[in-house]
Amino acid sequence: LLFVTGFFGAGKTTLLRSLAAGLRKRGYSADVILNDYADARLDAATLECYAASIAPIAASCACCGGLEELMNLCQSASQASGDILLIELNGSADPLPILETFTVSATDLDLSPRLQVNLVDGRHWGQRDRWTPIEKRQLETSGAWILSHQESINDEREKAVTDGIRATAPCAAETNLEGLL
Repeated sequence: LLFVTGFFGAGKTTLLRSLAAGLRKRGYSADVILNDYADARLDAATLECYAASIAPIAASCACCGGLEELMNLCQSASQASGDILLIELNGSADPLPILETFTVSATDLDLSPRLQVNLVDGRHWGQRDRWTPIEKRQLETSGAWILSHQESINDEREKAVTDGIRATAPCAAETNLEGLL
């Protein structure tokens, strides 16, 4: 089970698409659950040729109104033939209640090991005003992180963001697509 977190525009769906394609090339299949605030069906359509199955949760946040739906979809996916379950959480989702629910349900829902990777948008990290605590929580609960949009920032900004990431989540490991595959 791999949770993909990150704030809006960080590149979560792009990463999922690349992951699913890379897994397919290696002979593995991925089931995908997309949680998008606007309309997850749009992102689902871009993943159809790469994923074994795709289940969108649209117009709700999995950590609030969509948690029961997410758990039901995960239960179905655990019975499916896919090798890995990829879950993209909504950009403003607080992953803590979701992770707590998965921990409590571990005996009923055998999806392990669990990993969470956080995409950190280098252009906007730490500059989201009232949303900054959620952005940091997404990172704090992650075991790994990827700095996205590096091409849009200068070296000074990249160092400041990377230092901020390491201060926020000192135990999380930096990775990339190949590291996840």
